[in-house]
Amino acid sequence: MPADRKTSTRRPGFTLVELMVTVLIVMIVTLALGAVLAQNQIGWNAAYAGVNSEVASAGAVAARKFDAIVRNASATGGDIDVNGLWIELNYYSDDAALQPDCYARLYTSGDELKVEYGTLDPRLALATQTVCANVSACRFQQLGGSAQMTLTLDDGTRTSTTTTSAVPHNE
Repeated sequence: MPADRKTSTRRPGFTLVELMVTVLIVMIVTLALGAVLAQNQIGWNAAYAGVNSEVASAGAVAARKFDAIVRNASATGGDIDVNGLWIELNYYSDDAALQPDCYARLYTSGDELKVEYGTLDPRLALATQTVCANVSACRFQQLGGSAQMTLTLDDGTRTSTTTTSAVPHNE
């Protein structure tokens, strides 16, 4: 074997510097992904809490109640306050009634949305029901042949505004 032949002392693999640079790059990418995932989780939690909050569900219940009352109402009769503070709708007590003989009046009292049911002749309030609480604003208006309610609920931590409209279905 000739003596002038050089043998390589380099072994296959990575140097310590290459390994440390690779670990540093992986750590930076991992931290960036972790920050993005954490922000997404915070946003998702806020959206979930908003949709499933007490005021959002109370607003949905009030919208369904308003829709049911308006859809059951007679297309004739009824009244809306000029300032939109209340709405009164006439309806038939049963299928045998020849004309509307009952009413439902939606209004706010304090921070509650209420509905009062009664008879038209004689004018007599029979029952009052609280639809929801935490009402900060409520307006009723007539748009063409439909009635609209814009309801804002605020429980101190969340605010939810619900707008709904419906058309009376009874002649």
